[in-house]
Amino acid sequence: MPLKEILFAPRDRRDHYTPADMIYISNQQPIPFDEVPAYLVGKPTPTLTPPNLWCGWRLGEEKLVKVAQEKLPDSVTYDYLSGKVHYVETLANGRLESAIRQACQIPEEYAHLLCIAMAVRPGTDMPRVEVDAVLSVGSTEAGVMPQDVWERVGHMFADGAEPEFHLDSWRWFWSCHAPEDSEDYE
Repeated sequence: MPLKEILFAPRDRRDHYTPADMIYISNQQPIPFDEVPAYLVGKPTPTLTPPNLWCGWRLGEEKLVKVAQEKLPDSVTYDYLSGKVHYVETLANGRLESAIRQACQIPEEYAHLLCIAMAVRPGTDMPRVEVDAVLSVGSTEAGVMPQDVWERVGHMFADGAEPEFHLDSWRWFWSCHAPEDSEDYE
């Protein structure tokens, strides 16, 4: 497959990224659930790692917390001085994820796949990459929960919509590395 057809690769068949590539790359997502190319899943070669994509719903901080306030009110953290919702603390402290796992009866073997992740916002540009909160039920790197499990999360937070794949805000690029079993790099 030619380089220009590979998702999230640098433009114009270059072997490196430039700041101008971010808007081009960010507009290649979200990817519908059933349309993720196989070359983005797992680790296709011993020396090349694809970008990570979160499988879930791009809700943003406000909507995610609003639904949590309505359906899982004990999982929301409030600022003790102002009484307002503390968004960062609510999304980062783990209580909301734990409450979702319990409310949606996520089996233990899939619990690690549920997380609140940050994904690159489509149309974002360098140098300030904008991100949105994604309620994730897996990733191209770690795998995805079975449909009967992620559907419970989707019904609670996304009106039953099917999840999509969203570009990770930290691992948005292809990376090259030495083979893991290479004696030259020990």
